[in-house]
Amino acid sequence: MKKLTVFLFVFCSLVYAFPLDVADTRDILEGLKTGNKNSYIPALMQYGFTEQKINAWRFTRTNIEIYLQQLIAGMDGHPIPAPDMYIGNIKTVGEAAGELSSGDLDKINRFLNDFYLNSQNLHEIVKSENETKKQNNQIVSTISLDEIEDAIINYTPNSKTESYVLALCEYGFTDTQINAWRFTNTFIDQYYNQIYQVLSSKGYEKIPGPAHHIGTLRAVGEVKGNDLENIIKFLNNTYTIAQQMNDERIKELDKKVIERNDVIIIYGFNITYDGNGNTGGEIPVDETLYRSGTLIELKTSGSLEKEGYKFMGWSENKESSSWINSNKINIQRDTTLYAVWIDLDTLNQQTASQVIQQRQNTERSQNVGYTVYITKTGSKYHRANCKTLRNGSTSIGVNVAKGRGYAACKICNP
Repeated sequence: MKKLTVFLFVFCSLVYAFPLDVADTRDILEGLKTGNKNSYIPALMQYGFTEQKINAWRFTRTNIEIYLQQLIAGMDGHPIPAPDMYIGNIKTVGEAAGELSSGDLDKINRFLNDFYLNSQNLHEIVKSENETKKQNNQIVSTISLDEIEDAIINYTPNSKTESYVLALCEYGFTDTQINAWRFTNTFIDQYYNQIYQVLSSKGYEKIPGPAHHIGTLRAVGEVKGNDLENIIKFLNNTYTIAQQMNDERIKELDKKVIERNDVIIIYGFNITYDGNGNTGGEIPVDETLYRSGTLIELKTSGSLEKEGYKFMGWSENKESSSWINSNKINIQRDTTLYAVWIDLDTLNQQTASQVIQQRQNTERSQNVGYTVYITKTGSKYHRANCKTLRNGSTSIGVNVAKGRGYAACKICNP
């Protein structure tokens, strides 16, 4: 009995072994690449389907072809996507449309997964071949990437072709051709939008490869031949430039991280001091990254000086003649503090205390808003009757409180 079990296992393994090698897989993908949409049918027939049955499929065949087109993009150096999503689509739509039985779905599952494994091996072979060509100086880039970088930088959602039309023209297209496309522009815009979302994020997202969009463009067939190959080059180069830009973004992001684990990333904020026209001395430097809501002690002016002026304090407004009436500030964001100077002639006419009082009166008169209350150590402003005000408080204008970085209490909602 044991021998029979082993025999059946070996027999089944042989039956379900993928009947094509990597070279055969390459031939099939090359056929698809040059427009032969039926190049994979003989391989699929070896999984137990008839040509008549395959040709009768509508939804099933579309999903298979879109996935195989993505494997072609893998030959251009992009990551090979697994077929799980397409198998799910085939199951949902194919069974609902009456195209497939459960047994048929199992066969297609094996076909796509076998093709996926073979394509991964092919992907590595093509990468090695390309490296060899580069070393032999057989690959020479003749198209400037500057226009693509500009296109990525200037792209905004729903801009359609406005940002990247100039870059596309570098690949042999005219404005008229580009504007005449119906589906192609949509897929290119979708890819640029994905890049925009990643480059605009504050997380560690990666730039997605264009394999899905290239596969869809091939399947739709609006652009063919050399035009299609030029669009593929354009998307591949876009991917390369976007990766470089994202690497730089992440380097800057790393400088702001205070704490990171698998669940959460906590970013810090900087305080930057600006001499605001100083003529001598050293501008204070604070290299600490502070958590949001931290009450920090401001640095003194130190040796900072401005000829004919006296340093009075710091302000978040470069043009302000008043200054923060405290030696502490609550930080909620990256903050620049500007030195506030008063000319010596004014000081000669008034005492320093009079100048301070005058500046404070000015601050109060500049739309300070309704009265709220803050504490010595808190980061929020409150109503007078807020239950969190247990240990004393100080009254302040709401706009002044906001200007100093205080946030509204979520309990009393002042």
